[in-house]
Amino acid sequence: MKVGIIGGGFGLKVQAPIIKIHPMMKITAVSTMERHQLPEELLNGENPPAHYQNWTDMLEKEELELLFVSSIPIYHFERVKYALQRGINVVCEKPFTRDSKESKECCSNSYRHDILDNLNT
Repeated sequence: MKVGIIGGGFGLKVQAPIIKIHPMMKITAVSTMERHQLPEELLNGENPPAHYQNWTDMLEKEELELLFVSSIPIYHFERVKYALQRGINVVCEKPFTRDSKESKECCSNSYRHDILDNLNT
């Protein structure tokens, strides 16, 4: 399963090591802010993940099957919504959205596209 991560803090420090040991998952792309560097553990190996500073570029160029959204919470809604509209399964760190209207919209998009939308609450 091709996995992408948006977020350089929790996404790289906590989620990436767990994803990396899963036998059926491979981190193929990461999007972080300019200040973040990919950890050596991700860069070692035959196919290190592509590193993007623009998350929309990553979602448009990579063929991801699963996306972990661990960015700053105020940006979760737009990133989750964009990924769902592209048919990408999503795991989003808490808080999922800023209000129930945004949450309902994301859940509706996941049902419409018959994809996974996992919220860490």
